[in-house]
Amino acid sequence: MTVRFRLSGNPAEFGGADDLPLLWYLRDHEKLTGTKFGCGIASCGAC
Repeated sequence: MTVRFRLSGNPAEFGGADDLPLLWYLRDHEKLTGTKFGCGIASCGAC
């Protein structure tokens, strides 16, 4: 499936794996490494 969206005001699209989380797409494909992974349960302090 191809997903089309706007990223920082610019058109973008991704046609990779359906199970790839947005976080990893932003970090690995768009090189937006300021996006951080947190634990998801408010225990690590990232949120």
